Amino acid sequence: MMAIMLFATSVMADDIFVTAELLNGRRNPNRRSEKEALYDCGDVLHTTGVWSKDHKWIEVEGGECPTVWVSIDYVSETLGTYFVENREYKQIKIRKSPVNGRVTGYLRKGKQLEIDRVVLGWGHCSLGWIDLSLVAEVFGDDYEGEVEQ
Repeated sequence: MMAIMLFATSVMADDIFVTAELLNGRRNPNRRSEKEALYDCGDVLHTTGVWSKDHKWIEVEGGECPTVWVSIDYVSETLGTYFVENREYKQIKIRKSPVNGRVTGYLRKGKQLEIDRVVLGWGHCSLGWIDLSLVAEVFGDDYEGEVEQ
């Protein structure tokens, strides 16, 4: 069985796409902070690589300030979905938020996950976020259709 790879569009390593219809760039990393910029779906933003303390926001260049904050819920380094597989570890933690979020599940060795967006090396799936440095992207005949739920 062949995998359907929608990894057709991606940006430079430090750039991300806006995936929401409209996205506010905020002065500080929270929803009550002042709006400093407004972005449209498909806009490409340049990240500084800085996460908020709760790892739910990333800093990007632009707006009335030199930098603004955007929620990771509305951006991605890729458009479309693709599959990854745990080929090396007994299990890999899936987290509520990237880096140090609460563990929401595990990807067992030999199992695959569908990734729907990517932010600074972390892939989002139905269970949360997984460190993409620990998994392998699945191509063509390697896709088994056994997606971890």
